[in-house]
Amino acid sequence: MTPVSLNADRPGPVTLIATVNAVGLFFSILFWAFVAFRFFLAPGTPGNMDQATAASTFGFLVADCMVALPLLCIGWIGLLRMSFPGWTAAQLANVLWVYALLAVWARDLHSGRLSPGGLVFLPFTVFAVWALGYLWKKRTLFMAGGCTQS
Repeated sequence: MTPVSLNADRPGPVTLIATVNAVGLFFSILFWAFVAFRFFLAPGTPGNMDQATAASTFGFLVADCMVALPLLCIGWIGLLRMSFPGWTAAQLANVLWVYALLAVWARDLHSGRLSPGGLVFLPFTVFAVWALGYLWKKRTLFMAGGCTQS
């Protein structure tokens, strides 16, 4: 199966989802770079976090860098190419937006304070819920190896 060029005639919402994946990727890199700076270069526990919150934040940092960021990148490029691996990566990344925000909110509600990540990434999560449904409905476009809009 030959991948479709980046100039393929793809549905506008697919281009939008790819663009939001790219923005989410770069925004996440900046966010985690800031968090990593606070963890590794600032003395003591980051900010005013208790040890359990700092530990779970560090866990999200590692997991996002190893799983979510690569999925966002593959989803971004793959959706532009209308490839099935891109569709799969985008769907997995969308599920991770929802999962991560729910986990952060549960932690924040339990600790009695809202964290910046729980607020900053809310728009991406709301968008991901819509994108999950849209991409699922359009899955056959990606299984065929290219865009055949009618």
